[in-house]
Amino acid sequence: MWSKVVARHGGRPLSVRGIASSANALRFLIVDGYSPEGRLELTKSGVSIASDLYKRMLSTSADGLPTSFDVLFPSDGPFDTPDLRNYDAVAWTGCSLTVLDSADIRVTRQLELAKQCYAHGVPQYGSCWAAQIAVVAAGGVVSKNPRGREMGLARKMTHRFVAEVEKLYEDPSRRDIAWRLGLDTDVMDENVRYTESRNFIKHLVVPYKLSKTLLE
Repeated sequence: MWSKVVARHGGRPLSVRGIASSANALRFLIVDGYSPEGRLELTKSGVSIASDLYKRMLSTSADGLPTSFDVLFPSDGPFDTPDLRNYDAVAWTGCSLTVLDSADIRVTRQLELAKQCYAHGVPQYGSCWAAQIAVVAAGGVVSKNPRGREMGLARKMTHRFVAEVEKLYEDPSRRDIAWRLGLDTDVMDENVRYTESRNFIKHLVVPYKLSKTLLE
């Protein structure tokens, strides 16, 4: 994959050979927006915290290129803004906060950080929380759904199914009814699940890093 990735600056092609070593890894700043209470709730439920999930996702999506990570927890309290020149990308995790709480200092801290990322020009990536932060930091508006929150509902659940949940946790790779019908195989297919993050690294992060390297 990476043999064909190039960035151009002043007409000069750049290959990725120069960043294929741990000494010159792709450097990510992961912004984990969850509060300490939110992270504790995740771990009590047996779920990995968001920044750990992002580390694994980005490492896998780099397709063999070395990666390194710094994690920032802006909801934990005041912080000094990291020097964005040290990073090739910023990744925003999910979060249990809402950008509609404009008086919440945990939210305003992250909005200010996003504005600085925009001003610096560093590539940014994220999902639900990132979309909220990105829109408002860019001057847009995020509104409540007039119909309320969207919630997924499971129908016709039986006691037998619930009783087997523990077995499902023991073997999360097992395939049940959905796969018997030929549905949702992409859930287990990393090539599908990581499409967006792979494209982000290939088309934004790597060219950005190579361009920085040339200018140094």
